Amino acid sequence: MVRQDARRTASDRRNDQKATIEIETRLTRGGFDQIDINAEVIVRARELFAMFDQLTQSAQSRRIALLREVSVNALLQSLSNASNSPQTFLKA
Repeated sequence: MVRQDARRTASDRRNDQKATIEIETRLTRGGFDQIDINAEVIVRARELFAMFDQLTQSAQSRRIALLREVSVNALLQSLSNASNSPQTFLKA
């Protein structure tokens, strides 16, 4: 809901020349320039990317652990089946 409002407001202001001039004037008056704004955007995006990267690494670790478990279970099952079945040796 908040994101939709923010997007709508950003869209309205992007299309409204008066609002654009007002925002730029207020930013300039506050001592902010394009470099400051870009730096802030990068810092905020970096935090989100770091969180996403951490979640991705965690999921990858769980996936690898599950694959190892499946592999070990398959190996144990095949060893169990091999020890329970009679072995026949063919002579040529």
